[in-house]
Amino acid sequence: MAFLNVGLLLADENPPRLAERLEAELHTLVDAYDRRVLGEPYQVFVEETKRLCGEQAMAG
Repeated sequence: MAFLNVGLLLADENPPRLAERLEAELHTLVDAYDRRVLGEPYQVFVEETKRLCGEQAMAG
């Protein structure tokens, strides 16, 4: 929801490089979510899970 709100606000302003700014905002929001929910960035979580559980745990 936060990304949608930011996107709408930016779109109203129609700044240069809108797509790049939206992508940066999305990455920031996803990273913050991962840190809050997983306790660390997603890639760190995946690597730690692989180390602890093995590759097969991540294969599904």
